[in-house]
Amino acid sequence: MEKTNERTRLLSGVNSIENGTTFLSEKDNKKRWRSIHIMYLTMFLSSLGFSMVMPSVWPYLTRIDDNATKTFLGWVVASYSLGQLLSSPICGVWGNIRGAREPLVFSLILSIGANLLYAFLQAIKSHNAEYMLVARLLLGFSAGNTAVARSYVSTATSLQERTGTMAAISGFQAVGFIFGPVFQAAFVPIGENGVSVGELSINMYTVPAFVNAIMTCVNLALILLAFKEYHIPDITVDNDTPANNGTAINASSPNSSSLYDSMDNFASAKSEQNAYHQLPSNTASESVSSSIGIDLPLILILNVIYFIVLFVFSMYETIGTPMTMDMYAWTRPQAVLYNGIIGAVSAVISVSVFALVKPLSKKFGDRLVMLAGIIFLIIGIFLMLPWGPGYMPIPYYALNVSDVNMTFSSTIAPGLGCSYSWCDTKLLPLWQYGLAIFVISLGYPTCQVLSFILYSKMLGPKPQGLYMGILTAAGSLARTLGPIFVSQMYTNRGIRDSFGVVLGLELVMLIIYLVCYKRFIPYHIRLQKKKATINS
Repeated sequence: MEKTNERTRLLSGVNSIENGTTFLSEKDNKKRWRSIHIMYLTMFLSSLGFSMVMPSVWPYLTRIDDNATKTFLGWVVASYSLGQLLSSPICGVWGNIRGAREPLVFSLILSIGANLLYAFLQAIKSHNAEYMLVARLLLGFSAGNTAVARSYVSTATSLQERTGTMAAISGFQAVGFIFGPVFQAAFVPIGENGVSVGELSINMYTVPAFVNAIMTCVNLALILLAFKEYHIPDITVDNDTPANNGTAINASSPNSSSLYDSMDNFASAKSEQNAYHQLPSNTASESVSSSIGIDLPLILILNVIYFIVLFVFSMYETIGTPMTMDMYAWTRPQAVLYNGIIGAVSAVISVSVFALVKPLSKKFGDRLVMLAGIIFLIIGIFLMLPWGPGYMPIPYYALNVSDVNMTFSSTIAPGLGCSYSWCDTKLLPLWQYGLAIFVISLGYPTCQVLSFILYSKMLGPKPQGLYMGILTAAGSLARTLGPIFVSQMYTNRGIRDSFGVVLGLELVMLIIYLVCYKRFIPYHIRLQKKKATINS
């Protein structure tokens, strides 16, 4: 039996057991949190690697292939998410069976190779566009590690810690998505030509890929040298347990201290097969946990909601650059720079939202905050509909010049110099576009974070690798279909019809969420209600 001062409290806000000892040594607890922080970094770098090149994919594609179309752009953007769609369940199951380290190492090595391929596209003599698609597909396959990262964080934390940690890891992912364009904008001064070293071009399009590869190498080193796996069970006891006098208790219950006053001392136990540091579960807890299943219909509905949220955001990130080039006659460097600035502002807003999610959820509840996020998304997409005044200007490429600085006030007769059938569309004023991005920046991170918080809490104490893989795959499917849909829709029908369809999809999401609102409750609350029903 170890002394009190040699142990540190594992479960935040939970009293230690009566003999004065607690669960993990201070050293192990620090290692546990260090590993969780490494997962935050992994999630951030994965999403950053995706979004850092997004504003420049279209300009880069047209530079390496003069015949590239916006339809092919949709496939290039979708290829990343297709790779993640295929790899997420695989990595999730792999992590459940073998532990998190192996799939993480594999995915990071694959990410380094994919980024280097993307950076060397201009050195390839032929089929450059097709190789870009392959590079993005491989990078997407490497992003299956996000399922592993989420699963690990959910199993390495207590119920009380989980809201904060799941919000944090989702926040790091979303911040990575949003900050990517900011990094890309910082490389614009390098220029389209940059510096050539033999066949290799170092320019505003290739430098982000090199930076991604270097940061991923650092991430890989941390996984190999500093990452340790821990497993913290969700603790519940049966009503028949004498210690709690017939009251169902779990780690998140306000009365849970009585449980720890009556339990034997826990010690961290290491699994030889998977190198886990795991706290053994209580026998009574297992009997109760096995008496209630996962609410699969609600889990499916959360997957659908998350799909729609990511579908909406993927439309913006796919069509944002070409749309602004068409709508405001921005050149390639201007589009990358200005969209990067817009992304920077969006990032600041989103970081503020992430900081507010936990206190707002604590005050109003997860479900109500999620509802507010959905409403913000609906308003943001509505603001994307163009109403004028005036019409679209002549795009710079229609004038066959390399640089023309026309703004939304420089309008022309509808359709003149435009290659689309919908060129008589009213203009989307720049101020309205900025306002739409502002509102979307409030709604998207809120929905993204709360989706995973609700999902994790509803799954309960079971290993979550497979289910987190499925949810990640749902998001990947959205990011696969979204770019394909919007590239086709934008080319053939224009901005109004594209965002009009998405607005209708969001309204359907709102109705589904409201219908199921009362059923989005954590696993342990469902368990307590069932036990109360049985006892009554």
